[in-house]
Amino acid sequence: MEEIVKTNKPYTYTILKNDLAFLKYIYPSLEINSIGNSTLEENIRYIKLGEGSNKIMFNASHHANEWSTSLVIMLFVEKFMNLYSKGEIYKGYDVREIWRKTSIYIVPMVNPDGVNLSIGEFKELNDERYRHIWEPYKDELDKWKANIRGVDLNLNYPARMG
Repeated sequence: MEEIVKTNKPYTYTILKNDLAFLKYIYPSLEINSIGNSTLEENIRYIKLGEGSNKIMFNASHHANEWSTSLVIMLFVEKFMNLYSKGEIYKGYDVREIWRKTSIYIVPMVNPDGVNLSIGEFKELNDERYRHIWEPYKDELDKWKANIRGVDLNLNYPARMG
């Protein structure tokens, strides 16, 4: 079977949505849902693999310029589902046993607006509401880490130190 997730170009939110749709079509047991919306009203998708009581959570692309982490995690999802559907053992691990014992939650792109902005997608570049925030950095958007409103999501969790 030809691979769905391709590594030959920047991994935009649109590509992610298409990959999720194709993977869901090929693997109907793949659970895909939303945990909410981004500033520009994009669904922040999550994937659930497995049905077990052990729970693990992975996420990618907190920082906009780290979109390759979304690509890597989607390659993992595709490989896992392929092995699961065939009932294969992989490097000594029974993937179906992992499925039975574990629920793996994955948010493959926490920051879709920021990712698309850093890649230079049309919709984000033409949204006038937030242009004043990122425009001073327009020549270095490939280094942009924040969301479209300028918030670094990975540094914005309430935490108490001490």
